[in-house]
Amino acid sequence: MNYRGDLTISPLEPHKRHHEIKLKRLEGTGGWFLQKPEFQHWRDRLRTSDGQGNSSVLACSGIPGAGKSIICSLVIDELTSRFAHAEDCICVAHIYYDYREEQNQTHLNIITAILKQVIDALNSSSSVPEDVTILLREKFKTERSLTLEQSCRLLVQTLKQFSAFYICIDAFDECKVTERNLFLQSLSRVVKECRENCQIRIFSTGRPYIKWGEYVRSYPDLGSCCTICLEADPGDIAQYIAHQIEIDDNKDCMNDALKVEIMERIVAASDKMFLLPALQIQAVLDQTTISKRRKALQKMPIELDSAFEDTIRRIRNQKSEQATQAMDVLKWTFLSERQLSVTELRHALAVTVTPEESFSPQETLDWDNFPSEKSLFNWCLGLVILDEETSTVRLVHKSLQDYLQRQHQDGKIFQNGHSEIAYTCLKYMYFIDDNPDLTAKEYINLESWEDLDDVMRQLHESAFCYLSPEVHDIKSRLNRFSFLEYALPNWGHHARKQTTPNVDNLILGLFSNRTGVGCISTHLNSMPLSYYPDFGSDTLMRTVFSLGSYWPEMVGGALPSYGLHVAICFGLESLFHSFMRKENIDINLHDVLGRTPLMWAIAKHRDAFMHSLLERKEIDVNGHGILMMAPLSLASSVGNAIATHLLLSRDDISIDCTDDWGRTALTIAAAGGHEQIVRLLMAKKDVDVNLADICNGTALSASAIEGHGAIVRILLDRDDIDHDETWTVPFDWDILCDIKR
Repeated sequence: MNYRGDLTISPLEPHKRHHEIKLKRLEGTGGWFLQKPEFQHWRDRLRTSDGQGNSSVLACSGIPGAGKSIICSLVIDELTSRFAHAEDCICVAHIYYDYREEQNQTHLNIITAILKQVIDALNSSSSVPEDVTILLREKFKTERSLTLEQSCRLLVQTLKQFSAFYICIDAFDECKVTERNLFLQSLSRVVKECRENCQIRIFSTGRPYIKWGEYVRSYPDLGSCCTICLEADPGDIAQYIAHQIEIDDNKDCMNDALKVEIMERIVAASDKMFLLPALQIQAVLDQTTISKRRKALQKMPIELDSAFEDTIRRIRNQKSEQATQAMDVLKWTFLSERQLSVTELRHALAVTVTPEESFSPQETLDWDNFPSEKSLFNWCLGLVILDEETSTVRLVHKSLQDYLQRQHQDGKIFQNGHSEIAYTCLKYMYFIDDNPDLTAKEYINLESWEDLDDVMRQLHESAFCYLSPEVHDIKSRLNRFSFLEYALPNWGHHARKQTTPNVDNLILGLFSNRTGVGCISTHLNSMPLSYYPDFGSDTLMRTVFSLGSYWPEMVGGALPSYGLHVAICFGLESLFHSFMRKENIDINLHDVLGRTPLMWAIAKHRDAFMHSLLERKEIDVNGHGILMMAPLSLASSVGNAIATHLLLSRDDISIDCTDDWGRTALTIAAAGGHEQIVRLLMAKKDVDVNLADICNGTALSASAIEGHGAIVRILLDRDDIDHDETWTVPFDWDILCDIKR
């Protein structure tokens, strides 16, 4: 029974990163690593009987720019090729950590990305276990996402179909410490449960401070570890330099003597890394005569930071317009919240930003002011490159990100960067559509959405197209003004980090019925409120089914201002207080998905905003919002103990209010493992510890189901707790019985 491949198990796509790095690999380089005895022993010992000294983990550490990702890609291809037709069933998977994807590369997403690759390997041979296929399909029909427990269990089930499994992990140092430990904890469990059926080998690269010896001591089931110090091979560096000289289009400025001198000096000064020679050869080949190239070779920086500094100096020494654009490209690439597409960056750079400019609210985007795609990269002298797999713009290496971060923190570069980006985003959002006839009215009928997959697809693709009949084909508008997809959900992050009076004025104007109407972001300036991971991972799906109750409000024409909601969402203090000072402000206003400003403050853990809201006499602390969830239940859901304490201190709080599933705040906290919140709720004598939800589940059963033994103990301390074992809710009674004994 085949797994249906169109179901999304993980949002990560490691194969794209692998293809990108593979394209950079020069043929014939890296072969020395495959000949190293440590690698061959790690690779081939698997195919013999297990014995002493057989290391399951091969950890390769190296300084920045040493070529670790290139070596990892080489190892992946070597293993994949070697075991493609092996008699034994062997699977190879890979993960590329990336500091730019830190938010998405959670331990759960990494585990599911590995699971996806294992299932794909099985699917190619039509050997996916039927119970795995059934579970996946049922899961996606109901929740569309796997829990960590389910992902690990499925990974164990699928890996047992193989005799061996290789997992290659690149740039492990670019994973956050907490996520790294959680991932290794999960992987260790998988290794332990698969040991009798499938031998698991781990290959990892990272910077020297990643101590795999300590990890295998903390997680002994991973096995023993062998370490290799990776350094750029002089032969590979020489081959790279020769390649760069070969593809240089200024042949008249090169002779054999200079070529030999370049090869010798750069290889000798490489400091055992690839990145430094790459910058050095670029600095030399940029010169326009043989004499100038020889002088550049003699003066080239011999340290990485010096090479970055020298390259930025050369960027600034270009013609004025070229230098300005190149530094703007570098600024956007360095400070943006996510990688920008080439199109998005060209739109952003087309916006003219001048100090203390007088902004006209009737301005349009200058379509003749777009820089060429080629100039985005040429004038940055190799510091900014195109990610061909995703058509996005990125820095050449994480070392450059680190360097720029240090310079930025010291106030030496892009001092006003975030405020300039915030202003650009807001000004773009203010533009008037100069050709509104290109769009046509298009409404989405919520009642016509019968299939959940179709619901989710339309909701994602059309953004807030359903908000009002005043909105004309939002998807078409986002395609035409493509920078909106970055500006709308991200302007506030830049404004929070740095703002100016001009930025504040634009923000207030956008959420004013006077100046915010008629611009290309009309009806879209509340889009940040559509991104709500803080309201629980399963909120999106359930929200779709409750949208119908808000339909009369949506079709009433112009939407109310959600400025207060957005201020809290982004954490903008000045905007928050500006709205709070308004006489007619409705602090209990529900946004289109039913969330009040108080709910946003709770979900985002904005303690100062929460205190200010709770001081207002008109605040509604029991109003139901998304999923019919009241503020107290929401605090339990997101693990906000401070909010729980503040709410419980009020006399008007309804402690046993329920959501649309009949769950109380106590049940939600118990299921989520929020021990501190459970204790706060249990301290209240009037809390009903036995109140059951629509599935007959209680706080006790919920905590037992999820394996939260400490919370089970807290609940059992109550004399009035009901632990009748005739409940119909299925869970592991061994936990409860063990505690009761």
